[in-house]
Amino acid sequence: MSQEEIAIEVLGKKSGYMRGFGVGPKPFNTLIVIAQSRSHNEELRNLKDKISSLEELNAAQNRRFENLMTLLEQNGTLSRSRGGESSSGAY
Repeated sequence: MSQEEIAIEVLGKKSGYMRGFGVGPKPFNTLIVIAQSRSHNEELRNLKDKISSLEELNAAQNRRFENLMTLLEQNGTLSRSRGGESSSGAY
């Protein structure tokens, strides 16, 4: 008895099996795989663009924060040497 005959006897005949391809899974349709790949690539591109935008926003926010801290230090409102506390004890 061949492997295929044994598999059919044990598992039964199923529509997922293709004649001539043995007992393994039905092969994927190449067009479906290509479409899924393109969809995943587009989603990946969109996510990378979003990450880039968020990194730019984060850098701009960090620059504004540093400018504000410098301004507060220049006005004597904040002393970095005291661990970021204000010289009056309150912000």
